Amino acid sequence: MADKKILELSRSDFAENFLHLNGRPLSLDDYPHMRAIYNESAKNVVMKFSRQCVDDEQILNLSNGSPVLAKDIREGDEIIGFNQDTLKNVVSVIKHK
Repeated sequence: MADKKILELSRSDFAENFLHLNGRPLSLDDYPHMRAIYNESAKNVVMKFSRQCVDDEQILNLSNGSPVLAKDIREGDEIIGFNQDTLKNVVSVIKHK
């Protein structure tokens, strides 16, 4: 039996060497922030997104889990939000529309 060669690759190197997107090899050169995500274990990653503007057609979730378009949200509705300090989902009450 032939000796097996062991390659030590980071996950991002693996992705760039073996994955294709739209018929071309995947390149993370234009997405350097993705390199860190590929190279970290998923259980160690918490992704925070900042939303300062919401499009009318964006789907939000009410506190009961029902989806609703942002344009249909009314004052007093309870939606599922995200607390950036605790990194947990929270229920937020719409105060102003």
